[in-house]
Amino acid sequence: RTYNGKFPGPPIRAAPGDHVSILLQNRLGDNANGLGCRSNFPQFRAANSTNLHIHGIHADETQDNTFACVGPGSDMLYEYKINPDTGTSTLWYHPHVMGSSAMQLYGGMAGAFEIVDVAQDAAFAFADTRVLVLQMLDFNRKSKDYIETFMKMEGVNTLPLQLHNPENYSGRLLLANGEVAPSMVL
Repeated sequence: RTYNGKFPGPPIRAAPGDHVSILLQNRLGDNANGLGCRSNFPQFRAANSTNLHIHGIHADETQDNTFACVGPGSDMLYEYKINPDTGTSTLWYHPHVMGSSAMQLYGGMAGAFEIVDVAQDAAFAFADTRVLVLQMLDFNRKSKDYIETFMKMEGVNTLPLQLHNPENYSGRLLLANGEVAPSMVL
């Protein structure tokens, strides 16, 4: 479960006043029987249905519809008009389907959304910035958050995990931009 096959998803950059269009194409596979977009709340549902939410964006529900449910094989076009008065902001995008968003996030569906105000950055002397997307994975088989147990969601998730642990690591693992123990010169 990733955007474009990568964790984190591709960074999206915009400037104040920009119009941003994002085409979400759901290619996650079929939902388990009876657990699609029309399933009742508040149970787990729609493991392979998704949507897109930009956390922290100033937008109305027509632009950032957290109640949309994009089923397998369907597409949805999201369009955002970035307010011209918005300053430099680091936001993040992720799925927000009630009943399956936690599983999709844990599986890697997240990415950075940056609004870059060049004039504001120059006024504060921000010459170089870097965004880190962090994710914690739990490989402790005895933990309630063990990744394989969590991702199966009591047997209703049929999508393979597709996450490899070749060194049989056991414990919690912190990833920064999809890397283990990265280094950065500041």
